[in-house]
Amino acid sequence: MSETLTRKITTLPSANDGLQPIENLVTNVNIARSAEGNIQIILEDCEAPSEEISLRRASLQSGVEFRTSSGTIMPNCLVLEFDLEVDSSGVAKVAEHLSSGDSSTNRTGEDLSRTLQVFRTLVESQSSEWNFKRMLGLWGELSILERALSLCEIQQEELACLRAWQSNGIHCQDYCFRNASAAFDVKTTAKNQRIHEISSIDQVAEREQESSYLLSVVVRPVGPGEGWTVLDLVNRIEDSLSGASKEAFIKIIESINPDQVLCGAHYLRERHNRPPMLFVPNQIPGVSQFTPLPEGVPSLSWAMTLSEGGMSGQDIDNLLRCWLLIEAEAIENE
Repeated sequence: MSETLTRKITTLPSANDGLQPIENLVTNVNIARSAEGNIQIILEDCEAPSEEISLRRASLQSGVEFRTSSGTIMPNCLVLEFDLEVDSSGVAKVAEHLSSGDSSTNRTGEDLSRTLQVFRTLVESQSSEWNFKRMLGLWGELSILERALSLCEIQQEELACLRAWQSNGIHCQDYCFRNASAAFDVKTTAKNQRIHEISSIDQVAEREQESSYLLSVVVRPVGPGEGWTVLDLVNRIEDSLSGASKEAFIKIIESINPDQVLCGAHYLRERHNRPPMLFVPNQIPGVSQFTPLPEGVPSLSWAMTLSEGGMSGQDIDNLLRCWLLIEAEAIENE
């Protein structure tokens, strides 16, 4: 597999303002990334295959028209769009196989169907590598960390922020303020609405001894100079810290080990009129229906759409400030 093609797919910019940056590979085979960050293989002027293709982590659509970033219209396209969890290397193998052979002949829907049969297991398996979804999640967590750190007045409060961030390993919620008995999971989406996937009921379930929340972050991909990459946020946070706080943050980032190419290629910013918003369990669709879990069901995941009725702005800051004061006091008494 070509490492060059994997890198090219990894760094593909997302569609912006209705324009689609498209990379041509051979004849009518192109690759692109949707406005939400999904990688696409696009066959221009191509009919759908005769037999339906059903994939768990990809969808196929025919008759699509694209307006490229150069203003060109691409009619009657066959578009294979992958879920955010499918990594660049998997898509690169599909694209490379489809592009091999005669460089002067257009590929057909049947060619795409045959290629997918070869790589079906690869593109239907959940990736353990860095992918766009994982990058989005880290961007959201870092943006909330930076917000919490901006509320800190002393180093103990900064350390409380860093201790609360459950940045690596197996955990149900991304931030846990143990002494304040509060925890929240950060969900980040690049869609227009607050559409998130709950991967475990433990992320959002009510608890007797702890207040539980979900913090929704809605972003949109933008160009360089308009937003920030994950690496931009990492560098900015590191530069704002000193002493023990800075050492602790550097150690956390080393343990996460962000993919330098992926996390340095995509610029994001909060979507206009969609500020970070905090929700309690009874505001989250599905929680009341699925808790407790039905007998014999060990785990459950579901997609849901949140309203714009959560807590935002200064109300979130007031809660964070309260939790930080409690955690900092505990640190001082250690």
